[in-house]
Amino acid sequence: MGDNYSSIEPDQSIRASSRVKPIVVTKRKRKGVIGIKFWKDPITQAISVVGLLVAIGVLVSAYGKGDGDIEEAVTSTVSPVSYESPAPVETPVKSVVGGVDILASIVRVVAECKNGDSKSGTGTIFIDEFHVLTSNHVVSSIDDCIVRELFVETIDRIDSAPIRTHSAQIFATDDEADLAILKIAPLGRFDKVLTAVKVSVTNGIGDPIIAVGFPGIGGDSVTVTRGEISGYAKYQGIQWIKSSVAISGGNSGGGVFDLVGGLVGVPTMLGTVGVEAITDCRPDRDTNGDGEIDADDQCVSVGGFINSLSPVGRAVELAEASGLKEAP
Repeated sequence: MGDNYSSIEPDQSIRASSRVKPIVVTKRKRKGVIGIKFWKDPITQAISVVGLLVAIGVLVSAYGKGDGDIEEAVTSTVSPVSYESPAPVETPVKSVVGGVDILASIVRVVAECKNGDSKSGTGTIFIDEFHVLTSNHVVSSIDDCIVRELFVETIDRIDSAPIRTHSAQIFATDDEADLAILKIAPLGRFDKVLTAVKVSVTNGIGDPIIAVGFPGIGGDSVTVTRGEISGYAKYQGIQWIKSSVAISGGNSGGGVFDLVGGLVGVPTMLGTVGVEAITDCRPDRDTNGDGEIDADDQCVSVGGFINSLSPVGRAVELAEASGLKEAP
């Protein structure tokens, strides 16, 4: 046998194998004899019927408990998913407007009266971080308020009310220009660095300006209003600046700035003859024809709720005359 196989050539073996017919396997379907026998068995049928009845009883019992019980049964088998609401995202609030860092340079000045009342205005950090420029009428005594103590309040957010952080003392005053410079000291630990405002170099009629202060109406937060220099008024040797900025009383002593953050003037008010309270106007022309513009002339409004701006040049002169100079 071995010799015969070895004598076959390779191509002949291939031809021989090609003559072999392939085997075809046909799958036969199994008859369901076993299944039929299974269901015909009495014991099997009894077990199946009992199982079916039990399943139906469970379903009927579950529905009989009501929707709340079903929900309780379902939720008790599922571990509850804990969900924490995300922290509210606050809208970023800009604190630098027109080159002025409001949080670091704008403060509220409070004068406590001996009778327990108080009055307030606005101030700006001036020359250095230890001094505040404001209006003289904010810190001076009047009949209804004999000033006992002075304080300065600052803010950490644009939308928050100011907090009392410094005590203050009058450093220098200019009654005619309604200006006062206060020296301040922290009441406790105060980590924030206050920044002195810059002084505007030039300004003219029509130049846009921004007033920043605590108006005392509509809440305690700081307010920014815009307008322009509308003119000038010469009175008692001072060139007052007229403005179109609408400013309420609490802005007295605050800052009015140009668009690059330079201090232009200080919102102020001046009393007139025959009027006991401070009014929103000042004489700016010779209405009685005596050749002079003085308190005998008619009071004329010169812009906004607060009449005019005390020029910043006058404040610089007051500081220098008192020995206070900006660090080189």
